[in-house]
Amino acid sequence: MQEIVKDLIYDKDGRPIGYLTGYSIWNDMALTTQVASVIMLAQIRGIMPQKEAYTRFASCISPNAITKDNIYLLQILDTIRFIKKIPDTEIVRSITALKSSIGQLQENEIKRIIRLSDKYQPRVKAILGAIS
Repeated sequence: MQEIVKDLIYDKDGRPIGYLTGYSIWNDMALTTQVASVIMLAQIRGIMPQKEAYTRFASCISPNAITKDNIYLLQILDTIRFIKKIPDTEIVRSITALKSSIGQLQENEIKRIIRLSDKYQPRVKAILGAIS
């Protein structure tokens, strides 16, 4: 999946300008078994292409700066943000899986994810606080 969107999530210097989120990440985190026909990408600004060859895209805006070090943390926060939209699962099961993912983070990463959550909606911060 990463190879398909490489040109859309990295600039010409190799710095990240976006990241995968949505169904493909939920599938990787074992939150759903469904495979989407749409690839969801997050970036700070701009609009992603809606269709490239045979691939359809959806986009959302990341409220934080995107770096190689924080992409996984932003994906966790996006998963919390869209927790009600995860298909084929219950919210309780999703929270249990997220708790496991967050539990594997190092202490400095937990501090960083808390800082990154400041730019998300209050419900994201509340769920993150309850999980961690």
